[in-house]
Amino acid sequence: IMVITDELLYKLADLSYLFEIDENYEESMEVDERISETFSDEYPEFMDIQRPQQTESQKLYRKTYFEGTGNPIAGFLSEIEKQYDKVFDSTEFRVTHNDPKIERYFNKTYKNGTSIIASFKEDIKKPSLLSPNSVLFVLPEIIDGEVRPYYHIAESENVFMYRANEICVIRSEEKCDRFKETGEYVDSEGKVFYLFDTASYVVFKQDLIENNKDKWRFNATSGGGFKKHGCDFLPCKKVGRKIKDKDENGVEVRISDIYNSLSFLRNAMMDEMDRVVENSFHTASQEWTLATAQCDVCGGNGKIADKTKRKPTKCTSCGGGGKVPAFSGDGLNKMIVPMGMTDFGKSEKMPTQFGGFIERSETGAKVFNESFMRNMSFALQPFGLEHLLLTPYNQSGAAKDKDMQEGYAFIHSVSLQMQELFGMVSTAIPLMIYNGDNNAYSKVPSVAYPTVFNSTTSDSLFAKMKDADTFKMSDSLKLDLEKEYTLKSYGESSNEYRYIVLKHSFDPFPTMKISEKLGLKEVIPEVLFNKTMLSDTIINGLSNDVNFFKKSLNEQLSLCEVELLKLLPNKV
Repeated sequence: IMVITDELLYKLADLSYLFEIDENYEESMEVDERISETFSDEYPEFMDIQRPQQTESQKLYRKTYFEGTGNPIAGFLSEIEKQYDKVFDSTEFRVTHNDPKIERYFNKTYKNGTSIIASFKEDIKKPSLLSPNSVLFVLPEIIDGEVRPYYHIAESENVFMYRANEICVIRSEEKCDRFKETGEYVDSEGKVFYLFDTASYVVFKQDLIENNKDKWRFNATSGGGFKKHGCDFLPCKKVGRKIKDKDENGVEVRISDIYNSLSFLRNAMMDEMDRVVENSFHTASQEWTLATAQCDVCGGNGKIADKTKRKPTKCTSCGGGGKVPAFSGDGLNKMIVPMGMTDFGKSEKMPTQFGGFIERSETGAKVFNESFMRNMSFALQPFGLEHLLLTPYNQSGAAKDKDMQEGYAFIHSVSLQMQELFGMVSTAIPLMIYNGDNNAYSKVPSVAYPTVFNSTTSDSLFAKMKDADTFKMSDSLKLDLEKEYTLKSYGESSNEYRYIVLKHSFDPFPTMKISEKLGLKEVIPEVLFNKTMLSDTIINGLSNDVNFFKKSLNEQLSLCEVELLKLLPNKV
């Protein structure tokens, strides 16, 4: 292990870039922070853009409600993540290994026995959407003398330099222990940096203090040079799909597909919070209650004429106060409904209700709700998923299929993105394990990525089958729909699906009814006729063997031919 000081780092030309920072570092940070803030569970700063007429209590309620219930657009992210899942869940996505050691590492011994594909599928979704300037990198770690490469994802704030397929400098989130030259422990606050180029990797550790100065050490070969990682490419890639800015030096600023939807998503969040405030403070917010009114007995004077004593006396209705509650002493409830200033004080008989709220217009709440839906629709449009807001459950199968077809383009682009990212990981790991082996590339697994997506559901296919029967469509179309329905419902490897494939392959006239097949005897060869008539009998008999449907289609067809010969030894 070589020991170098800070001063020496700056003097060594080939190490000076360790403390350089890309000129687009700040822009990369801003892009990631803007996206992350929109989907954060913390109350975002942009929500402080308030409606002018809202009171402070209403603004406080908006914030408290957000913090208590969560981000109202969180479900949007879940829907986009589902599209990433479709890539890895597709039957077309396959990893074919040609090296037992790599296959075992990928499927059983990678990170606590988990499958690398299962881990990668979950780990890559949020960073590629929320933090596109994060960097995916593969680091060869030595554990018990064995090279064990692991992929990591460095957040954008820790990516000090990234030049595509040239160089990458990353600050590790982990710290290292620091010691004095005497071996005395100091603390665990030492910085760790990773440096990669297309041939080498360097792990810098600030783990030694000598004469009160930090010293940097790095992993080196026995000859003092940099260690080779085994790849002939930079094992680091930014996880964002789209390039926002890139200069001639390969310095990139990336964005995700969500970035162009942020303005609509932020407006939707404010709409939803404004709707909450409108519901709580504006709808039915004016209260009415009964109060006092001028006494209509004494006219507000508090005295009435006493005919016996010929002088004014205290009013028996208001008790001399000149005011009475807005109900009379005879038990009839009254409410003052002044029609004008000259009518004030007059009273009318009213029902027994003593108070309540004056209902206000619901227009405000409806406008905010409509605006929320409109903004969410605009946000979903780039993904072809706006139908998620509008598709009724009783919509026809064909219409649902058309809606789902709109999302194919985005899923296909995600597949290409995963091909780039997972392809780098699945290639770098075997090359690092077999570092120096001339045949290392022969150990790299072959990965097939889906190019065609079919989001048709079994329910929509069933609806199509009913339509095909109702409108008396061609038998060949019905046959194709039956096959597709079985595939969607039971899966490609199921006995149900393989039965239909075999039946359609062995029977030359699978759409014909028995009565129609009987009429073929005079016009087709007897061999073909017998094959047609006995197809169900033969296949059903062979299917009793549990291993029959595990065989290839050609093997199944051969066995069917053998059984046919057994059944008709003299005629075939």
